[in-house]
Amino acid sequence: MEINLVLVSILMIFSHHVAGKRFYGFGTRKGDHCTFKGYAPGGNKVTVQRIIAPTAKIEKGILSGLAGNMAKASSGTQHATMLLKGFGKLANIAPKLGPALGLFGVGFSMVKSFTDPSPQDILDEVNKAVGKLTEEMNNRLDEMKAYVGKKVIDLEKDLISREYKALFRFWSNCLKEVTKEEADECQEDAAKKIMGARPKFALFSDVVQADKMPSTDDVKRIEASLGTFRDYVLLNLLCLSTLTATYKEDTSKKDYYERYAKELNADIKWSVTYVKNAVSIIQRMHTGGDNCKDTMKCTKLKQYKEGWLVPVRTGDHLTCTCVFDRGDVSTQTCGFYVYIRYDGKRPGGRYQWFYAPTSNTEAGAKYVAQFNLDFKRTPYINALKNVITNYWDNEILDLVPGWESLKVEGIASDQMVTDEDIQRRRNTMVLSDNFERRKKQVDDEMDVELDMLYGNRGYDDGVYYEDMHERGY
Repeated sequence: MEINLVLVSILMIFSHHVAGKRFYGFGTRKGDHCTFKGYAPGGNKVTVQRIIAPTAKIEKGILSGLAGNMAKASSGTQHATMLLKGFGKLANIAPKLGPALGLFGVGFSMVKSFTDPSPQDILDEVNKAVGKLTEEMNNRLDEMKAYVGKKVIDLEKDLISREYKALFRFWSNCLKEVTKEEADECQEDAAKKIMGARPKFALFSDVVQADKMPSTDDVKRIEASLGTFRDYVLLNLLCLSTLTATYKEDTSKKDYYERYAKELNADIKWSVTYVKNAVSIIQRMHTGGDNCKDTMKCTKLKQYKEGWLVPVRTGDHLTCTCVFDRGDVSTQTCGFYVYIRYDGKRPGGRYQWFYAPTSNTEAGAKYVAQFNLDFKRTPYINALKNVITNYWDNEILDLVPGWESLKVEGIASDQMVTDEDIQRRRNTMVLSDNFERRKKQVDDEMDVELDMLYGNRGYDDGVYYEDMHERGY
């Protein structure tokens, strides 16, 4: 089908009085990727409504209730009201941990409330909730296999199936401790373990924190992992805020309270910077610069001859293609076919006339093709930009105020000058004498779960950690 986009170039050239040559010809758009068809991480949807995503909405409610658990908000909020009642059995052992875990369990399992729950009641709901959360993560990742590659997705799913679940279980198992001292000690072990695991979930953190641009493939990995990081932040803030609230009520543990309040505040600040920079990097990778110009390829100019006995050259033609979105593969092109009359005639009235800033036929044809590709690229990139903005606002950035609401006021800022100093301090944190017992309990429980998950394939720790090292996790 012939189109009239070349007429736009006529007007543009006339308006700028560019010297060149007058040509006659026509153009036709080619390819399936001249119109925006969707953003892969967003399920290849063309439009994303400005409505918070279901999982993010649940997490937002949990954060609101968590603020109530920390006495930072009214305990009359919906979630806090449901959960801060009926915890009589746990009030002396885990007065903050029980409600926090119950809040998570109710949020994802859709149970309305607990009535005088036992530790096992809470753990059962938490395990259901973690199962729902990890299932949602895995489903989202499966939709991106064609976008980032099967190996990256499989590795990310393994990270969720093993690391995330194990971290959550280590923390939730603190509810099984029989004394308040042991429960507090267990929460400290869990906090140290969860904080230390951050590099596995925050990919390329040095680059992202500096707001630098990684390679396109690495940005795609950030896109694939950012939802998992969001859920890691929820776990980390659940653990640290609960531990901080626990020590706040114990006047003999003021140093512990201030220590973990600083850790909580530092992690909130770090996580907010990471997700904001990551989304900015994703946006710039997809829509920044002019990827069409960078990737444009044109066929060689071909001659078209007419006549029977002695064919005469009457026209020339070529096709130029490019990729609008830097995140797309090289085959997802938009093309523009240009035919130019070589003999200067316009039989049948089908040819339009245009000027190009050149007298060379091939250069003129390329000029028209590029101009019309740019004409299609602008609405494509604008649509892509809107979808990316809405998608990541819905999935993550809308949660940032909830994260920041957990910040502990009145605590002196950490005197550590760099993130590296903070991470180095965390790597040297001393774990309790009971840490190995608790870790073994989690490992044994996870082995049973992983055997069920992987079946006859088994689970190879060596391959898992080798992959994590090779791919920068």
